[in-house]
Amino acid sequence: MNRNLLLRVLVMMAISFFCSKNTSAQKGLAFSGGVQHSRILTVPIQAPGTQNFVDLDPAYGFAVGFDYRFGLNGNLDLKLGLRYSYRNSTSSHLEYRYYYLEYALSPIVRVYKDLWINVGMQLDNLNESRIIEKRTDGSISNQAGNMQSNRLSFFSGINYDISKRLAFEIKYTLPFKNMDYTNLYAGFTFVLMNPKKSPTGKFTNLNEAIANANVVTDLILQRKGLTVFPLEILEMPELSYLYLNGNQLSALPDDLGKLIKLKHLFAANNKIAYLPPQLGNLKALEELDLSYNRLSQLPDDIGELTSLKFLKLNDNNLTELPQSIMKLQNLIELDVSNNAGLLRIPQAINLLGNLETLIVDESTVFPIPFSPANPRMEIIVK
Repeated sequence: MNRNLLLRVLVMMAISFFCSKNTSAQKGLAFSGGVQHSRILTVPIQAPGTQNFVDLDPAYGFAVGFDYRFGLNGNLDLKLGLRYSYRNSTSSHLEYRYYYLEYALSPIVRVYKDLWINVGMQLDNLNESRIIEKRTDGSISNQAGNMQSNRLSFFSGINYDISKRLAFEIKYTLPFKNMDYTNLYAGFTFVLMNPKKSPTGKFTNLNEAIANANVVTDLILQRKGLTVFPLEILEMPELSYLYLNGNQLSALPDDLGKLIKLKHLFAANNKIAYLPPQLGNLKALEELDLSYNRLSQLPDDIGELTSLKFLKLNDNNLTELPQSIMKLQNLIELDVSNNAGLLRIPQAINLLGNLETLIVDESTVFPIPFSPANPRMEIIVK
């Protein structure tokens, strides 16, 4: 590799690293490498006065380089690539060796889960080529060397993301105008950036979150017009913060307990009239806001939310709380104000030793005797 070629590689690497720190890419910077098989159109050298003819020689080689994959949305990325390519063609009469720098740009579109397709264009910068004639007497003659040129080509391919870091790629260079070769490339791409830093884990678009289900930590779907809880959310194992305020939901799903890392659930200002018993499986839940809904009762399993610290149930249709509320020993604040009917506070409220704030309205009925375990508990009447 000559000095100019090395300089170009270093410049492109520097640009890629700069981009990786200043963009919100889905995949980020990656190292790529693989093997390739080409069919090269050749014009064999003939003796003076004889007719030239076109042949098609096979060529084999490898390519190594870098890719940078920008995340545009959940189903569309933009991919920039730089590869150093070597191809060697051997035949009975000629031997070709090509040394390329390949600059590629392509959109990459999701077709199914981790399977992507891409169609793009590529500039092949031929830095050096060697053509060696094999003579009948066994000797060889170097016919040409250090030839340089640029060719623009088009390609199509498929990508399969094996994991967050590793992808398999197949790419085929399409014949175009005066192209003198076709090329089939197969290789692997290894992501150099930490995939958990890209994306950040916080999403406000449901489709993008679904496409990146394994890294979603915060999902904000406020006032999105949702009438049914999207079950795809249940396949987000790292979800910690779920914001569903201001939609038209009438129920939460039975399998909500699958979100074992969920700490904050906000579902205020909906039409929720039903809570599944499996709600109690949310052992990590610390904050639950179900205010301004249509709840008339709570499942006994709500007492299984042993990490719960803040519970807002105001502006519903509740008339009483289940006795299981006594299990919420980490509860700090409870709001049951503005519920239809005469809300009865169970005797179990006296056992909540960490309860600091209880928000009620004037019609709330307290147990007799009412002797909170926490003497510093403040009662706020709305």
